[in-house]
Amino acid sequence: MRMLTQSSLAAIANGLMGIEVRTMHWPRTTRPGDTLRLTVEVLETKPSRSRPGWGTALLRWITHNQNDEIVMKLENVAWIACRPAIER
Repeated sequence: MRMLTQSSLAAIANGLMGIEVRTMHWPRTTRPGDTLRLTVEVLETKPSRSRPGWGTALLRWITHNQNDEIVMKLENVAWIACRPAIER
């Protein structure tokens, strides 16, 4: 959990990590001394219809241990600040 709350993603909505947890699995136990690696994938984004400059993102978090085994899988929806669209 510390990896989640101390990641740069924690700052995108003033620390609000998510508004919905869709799935969470802990397929392996973590132990003291394990070295963990976290990856986050953005699966989907949607702008807010009622709050300009804000929206939601569906995120997939996968944590591996030092043996490259998955120890946690999480999909959640986070409330995020959006940057303006780039005109091309």
